Amino acid sequence: MSNTRFPSSSLTATLVAGALLYVPHAAAASECRGLAENTCGTEEACTWVRPYVRKDGREVRGHCKLARGKSKALTVTAVPSPGR
Repeated sequence: MSNTRFPSSSLTATLVAGALLYVPHAAAASECRGLAENTCGTEEACTWVRPYVRKDGREVRGHCKLARGKSKALTVTAVPSPGR
């Protein structure tokens, strides 16, 4: 059997807590996502993107998205420090 070293429990808890607090922007759900064009236009924080064709030829359907400068504030729940 090989002698494998595992990180200390406090280091592991810190890494897990950090991973739980990390919320990538792309993963954050937008309040505008999935709204129909007529509904999107009535929301102040949202803007409608018209359909277009990208340079690589791929067609992008029209969709609602969060307007520039209207970033949604993320709510982060505090995680207690391990072992305290």
